[in-house]
Amino acid sequence: PILSMVMIALSFGFKLQAVFIMPVFFVFLYRKKLKIRHLIVFPLTYVVLVLPAVLAGRPFLDTITLYFNQIDTVGTALNYNSSSVFALFTDIRNKEAAERIGVIAAFVFVLTVFVLTFIRRRRLTNDAYLSAALIFCIGVPFFLPHMHDRYFFMADVLSVCFAVVHPKRSFVPVLVSFASLLGYHAYLKMRYFLPMSFGAVALLFVLLVLFFDLVFVSEDS
Repeated sequence: PILSMVMIALSFGFKLQAVFIMPVFFVFLYRKKLKIRHLIVFPLTYVVLVLPAVLAGRPFLDTITLYFNQIDTVGTALNYNSSSVFALFTDIRNKEAAERIGVIAAFVFVLTVFVLTFIRRRRLTNDAYLSAALIFCIGVPFFLPHMHDRYFFMADVLSVCFAVVHPKRSFVPVLVSFASLLGYHAYLKMRYFLPMSFGAVALLFVLLVLFFDLVFVSEDS
C-alpha cells in the first residue's frame, strides 16, 4: 500500500490525468487493502517531487497548486477530438449548462461505482479491482467536458491488461483503442477517419460490459 501511494503520487506529479484512476484507491480503502494512514504518503511524495522546482526558485505554494492554476486553461470547447459523450451531441447551444451536466454526470458515475463496489466489498476479487480501475479510466473522461484525444491513454493500457486476464473479453482493448485511434487520426491527419461519435458508442458499449462484469464478479477466495 505504501509503494502504491508513492507510485500514484509520482504519476500525478507527471500528469494531471492520473486523477482518472485515483478513485480506485477509495475502493481499496473500504476493502481494507489500504488504510487511512497510508494516504499521508501521497502528499509527502508529491512535496518531495516538487522540491527541485522550489530549490530552483519557484514559490512553494505556486508549485504545489500548479494544477489548480491550470484549470482555466483547458479551453472552452466541450470536446477536443475525444470519444467522450460530447462526441454524440455536437449541436449544443448552451455550453455552460452542458459543461455542468457533464461534471455532474462524471460525479454520479464515480459515486455509482463506489456504491456497487461498497455493497459487494466482501466479495471483491483482484479481477474486480482491475475492472473498477478500467471503468474509472474510461468513464471519468467519457463524461467530463474539455477532454482531449489523448486522455484515454490509461484506458488503452489497462484494457490490454484486462484482455490478458479475460481472453473472452479481447474485444475490449480493440474497441477502446479504436476510440482512441479516431482522435489520434484526426490530430495527425487533420481530417476525420470516422465520426468521433463511433468511438463514443464503442466506449459506451465497453462500459456496459465492464459494469456487468463488476456486478457479477465471483467471490474473493
